[in-house]
Amino acid sequence: MAETTFRSATIRLLCGLYGLVIVCIGIVFPLTSAFTATAYNATLQLYYMQVFLLYIYILSLAYLLYLLMYLLRPRHFKKAETKPLQSISLNSLSNGSNKDDNQEINDTEAHHEGEQDGFIPAVANGGEGMNMYLRIGAIVFATGSMVYNGFHIAEYIEVYALGCHTSVHVAQNVAQLLFTLLQTFVIFKSHKIVINKHKTLAWFGLAHTLVTNICVWFSYTILETTEDFLDEQTASSSGATANQTGNTTNMSRLCYEVKTITDKASPYLFPCTLEYSLIAAAAVYSIYRSVGQKPESDEENCDVSSDDDNASAECHKANKGLFLGIITAVITVVAISIFFVMYYGSQDDGVIASYLFTSMELFLLLVTGFVTAVAFVHTKKLRFFNIPVGTLDDSLLLIAFMGLCIYDLFIIVACSVFISSGDIHIILSITTAFVEIIQATLQTVFIIDGSRRRASHDDHISYKPGRSMITFILVCNLSLWMISTFAVEKADLNGIYEQLYSKLPWEIVSHFCIPMIIFFRFHSTASLSEIWDKAYKKQKVQ
Repeated sequence: MAETTFRSATIRLLCGLYGLVIVCIGIVFPLTSAFTATAYNATLQLYYMQVFLLYIYILSLAYLLYLLMYLLRPRHFKKAETKPLQSISLNSLSNGSNKDDNQEINDTEAHHEGEQDGFIPAVANGGEGMNMYLRIGAIVFATGSMVYNGFHIAEYIEVYALGCHTSVHVAQNVAQLLFTLLQTFVIFKSHKIVINKHKTLAWFGLAHTLVTNICVWFSYTILETTEDFLDEQTASSSGATANQTGNTTNMSRLCYEVKTITDKASPYLFPCTLEYSLIAAAAVYSIYRSVGQKPESDEENCDVSSDDDNASAECHKANKGLFLGIITAVITVVAISIFFVMYYGSQDDGVIASYLFTSMELFLLLVTGFVTAVAFVHTKKLRFFNIPVGTLDDSLLLIAFMGLCIYDLFIIVACSVFISSGDIHIILSITTAFVEIIQATLQTVFIIDGSRRRASHDDHISYKPGRSMITFILVCNLSLWMISTFAVEKADLNGIYEQLYSKLPWEIVSHFCIPMIIFFRFHSTASLSEIWDKAYKKQKVQ
């Protein structure tokens, strides 16, 4: 037993070290490409990066195919509530003896070491998993990511004569598209699986898939920033410089001067890849952590509320919040539309557009923060279940919250340096950043607390304290999500950030943090939907 446990621990350690090495490569290669790339040698610099990405995609694809075509087939896959497990549990309860309990523990441990496979199936449902809203979000972001890959493949054909991309670039995007497709299918269908067969392969395959998502997230952040920087560098350079160089250099410059559909769609689609990688990494890590564990019964956390409620009853006590939220969302959409129209107009219109955008965001944050504080007071009437912080949803929320705080702190530092100028936009920007940190902090605490609240008696089910406010906060987060997603030009409205930090560092910060802010708003919406649905139902005490 001790030798087997040592072997398992050693295997997991080696898998962790392998993953650490891959992540280090995934950090060094993109940074090397960014630090050394120019408009003249960018293709050469990206070549080894593309080979590395192709390697991690192919290996991850191989393991996902093994999962789908072999391990998740019906003859291996069973639910956690199998008869052998139930009979053991009933035995222990009926006899009430320590002997039976010890026997059950010994049998389970023996199974984990592969000695008694009959007690726990090779693959079973019973892991932590993720909620439906996050899985739907994974599908949405995966779709955007695959569309982006499709545009990259089409771009190769569009600019083939210029030689802007190699065949490795196409192979890498095809592999990424297939990897995203298969991984999304596994996450959506089998996110709660517990693997107890070929555990060494499972640890290695899942560790590699996990670091693949981490590497994709980091490399896309750096490489997209580099692309934008080189595009602007090429546009600002003089034509005389280009004429002094050879034909190869001219062709390389043309690759950045020609604007394809990929370049136009990049600001809206590349955040989908980052957000998808974050969700996928969390889901794969959850599966990795459950390898070799005893699957838990789905009945442990079942709701015992009545199923007699119809659709109108489900929306009870939410109508006012929904109505006010819809009004807020309509105002937000109108403001964003006006922003885009005016931003591309005259210079004066662009200044007014920046004021409008920042004022609208500040208004939304103030209202959402106030309603969140009031909702927190109301939901404290519900029963609190002491679930440790650190679940999958909590971890994703806190990671996204960190990105939001980093971005706002950079803005606060920059604005505080130039605030003596008395510029209205600087004052609005620093105020908005402060308010956003406060609102996000309140909302994070509220979500972590609310996800652990349940109705304890019938009055809670009837009156649903705080539900109308949760509905309003949910819709406001959708509005803030739209602002973060569609008004990405916000990062370039004020030149003081680039003036203080210089252009490339600020682009790295904005490309890293803005997708995190978008994900924070999306994840908050998903979590609030979960609270809206589950907080007003009774739950069994553990």
